[in-house]
Amino acid sequence: MAARNTATIRLPLPDPLKKFKLRELRWLWHYLDGRRMIDEADRDASLDLSVRVNKMSDAINSDKNPDEFVKEILSRLNDDLIPEEQLQWIDKENQRVLIWILNNLHRPIPEELLISDPLHNSRPRRLSLADIFAENRHEEIIIEIDTWKIPLEEKMNYLLEKKNEWTHRKTPDKQIKWISAEDDVQLVWALEYLEKNRKVLRVPKPANTKEYHAAVLASLDDLSYGHPSDKKLFMEQMKRTWSQKKFRDSGKAKKPYYLPLTIKTREKLEWLAENSGQKPADILEKLIQENYSKAKQGK
Repeated sequence: MAARNTATIRLPLPDPLKKFKLRELRWLWHYLDGRRMIDEADRDASLDLSVRVNKMSDAINSDKNPDEFVKEILSRLNDDLIPEEQLQWIDKENQRVLIWILNNLHRPIPEELLISDPLHNSRPRRLSLADIFAENRHEEIIIEIDTWKIPLEEKMNYLLEKKNEWTHRKTPDKQIKWISAEDDVQLVWALEYLEKNRKVLRVPKPANTKEYHAAVLASLDDLSYGHPSDKKLFMEQMKRTWSQKKFRDSGKAKKPYYLPLTIKTREKLEWLAENSGQKPADILEKLIQENYSKAKQGK
């Protein structure tokens, strides 16, 4: 007797959904999950796309009226997804702008824009900067935007406002040109300086120089939400501190040198310093330099 084939026969996505690109498939996954049609055990973010497509097919085809459900899906898709060209400013390769968007995307979404939907959570997911690594930021941002339950036109207007906000909030290039995109030592120091002063955005530990640079600049961009004079003062102090560190590390900084002076000589030196407005060390250095020059010329 021939063995019975017990393998599950999987139906493909219905015809209108077969043309879905990656963005639409990601949206569909979250849409079905919002309707509680995806098992909790399958919500693993690392789940392969082909596996997700199979599970989405099962969910749709198990509906009591798949054809009507597909029409509803397409209607919802048109209500949620804005045109690609309006998302182009969210540059996948620009980690600085991605960090800024993750930190400011919902600052704020007006409450009156949110659509009450019993099948979905109308509140945004509130992505956490600390939990999203560089390689996932762009994808998470687009999913976040696509799954917002706010009117499409308002969504487009809101993102246009955010685009303009980024233009005005990012730190001008002339103010950050001293921060090198290739200097590992400087970038590690800069991030530690920001952390020490509680000015750093909470991002996963940077994996390379490019991510360090993005984290530093994005943290400085975020200071634009405070008082302009406070940001200016902080950045000036940061730049000055770095310059002092470079000078010390170069070995050119003055090193202390002890001279055993009598009490009377020390009193005279202090008197000279007090009446000349100079430091005792500067007076000694000047006297030594003058006498050294005279001695050299007399040879």
